Amino acid sequence: MKTYMISIFVVAATVSSIQVNAYCSGIACPTGYAYNPFACSCLRIIRERKTWDEAKAYCEGAGEYLAVLDSVESINWYKNLRMTDPDWRNSWAWIGGKKTGGKWQWFGRDQKDILLGDWEQTQPGSTVDDYCIHTFDGGRASNGLIAENFKWDDVTCTSTPQAFVCEKF
Repeated sequence: MKTYMISIFVVAATVSSIQVNAYCSGIACPTGYAYNPFACSCLRIIRERKTWDEAKAYCEGAGEYLAVLDSVESINWYKNLRMTDPDWRNSWAWIGGKKTGGKWQWFGRDQKDILLGDWEQTQPGSTVDDYCIHTFDGGRASNGLIAENFKWDDVTCTSTPQAFVCEKF
């Protein structure tokens, strides 16, 4: 009679309420980028000041897009990055949202309606097209309110040039 030794391994895992995209495994971002596991993308902040259209052209010229934050997880990940990483703090920054045709849309890899937002309490304030989304720096907003937590604001797309966030897939 033969005797076999069987080894049994028990793996314990904690399931989180936050779901990371399972298709993202193996993605490595280039130096200077931050990895967003909820969008399978890499983001970088560009400190060079540009209008929204100039920022969009800059990102696209590099084979990237202005950042799209279209899920609760991506929004919270972005805000946490801006709050905790010194390289990402202290500047207003354009992201890929723009009001056109009377509605807010993302102009990232795909053009699509914005269905979820993280607006500052008095925003969006525009009633006309050609307004774009930027995120506050956590300091004081132009209307005097404290713009905490890097929430969204809408301003004319040609307003004061500012930093911006490019997204790479």
